[in-house]
Amino acid sequence: MEWALDTEPQPAVARTRLSSHPTSSAAARRFVRDVLYRWRVMVGDEVVLLCTDELVTNAIVHVGSDVELVMRNGGGVVRIEVHDRSPRPPLRRVPDEDEESGRGLQLVDALASRWGVEPVGAGKSVWFEVAVESDAASIPSSGR
Repeated sequence: MEWALDTEPQPAVARTRLSSHPTSSAAARRFVRDVLYRWRVMVGDEVVLLCTDELVTNAIVHVGSDVELVMRNGGGVVRIEVHDRSPRPPLRRVPDEDEESGRGLQLVDALASRWGVEPVGAGKSVWFEVAVESDAASIPSSGR
């Protein structure tokens, strides 16, 4: 019998629930920023925050239910997942030039390393990943 020892550490996971209120996007950005700081990972914060904002806003506007925001850090990537109660996948569309909305998934596609949609229970998870670097030496261990 052969044994394989998985030497890779388990991914760190953080999660929070967000209400379907429009201010939840701001709460999501604060949560993501705080978790990235605690994990001591270097990543393009603005990219992660913008993509998070887009996915949370899409779920709130188009599904109208509370969402769960899950962050995973492992294998050189941070993965942000937004779980909602609708099984319907988001529609990726090309808006007219004068439209003020409809570009969220285009932004996520352009900025994230990867993104996708997966079924979760009776709903779905829309997620994206970005590459990260650990830099424990550059961030002091006492809070901000």
